[in-house]
Amino acid sequence: MNRKFAFVVLLVIALGFIITLGSLSYEQNLSIPGMSKFGYGFPLSWCMKTQVVYPGTPVTITILWLYFALDISFWSIIVAMPTAFIMYWKKKSKVFCGLDITNVIAEPKN
Repeated sequence: MNRKFAFVVLLVIALGFIITLGSLSYEQNLSIPGMSKFGYGFPLSWCMKTQVVYPGTPVTITILWLYFALDISFWSIIVAMPTAFIMYWKKKSKVFCGLDITNVIAEPKN
């Protein structure tokens, strides 16, 4: 495994982590009678905020670590698909974004 590939893999995982943290803004109301419950995260609710509807009951926040890891995996795969396509396409093609890059990647003459 070369350095460029390792860097791209780490970048994809880091972006998956950042998108997963950003998914905290997605809220699902999972309340039932007598209990207020909200799930945060997308596609899986990996952060839960729960409060039983009685006076003086504290709000509990729970992190579901398995769902958190699955969310990171999901978003990393979503980021990796176009990244792999672009890397393959750049390697195969001499044209990138409408520009002829033949001279840029040509072998140097002796």
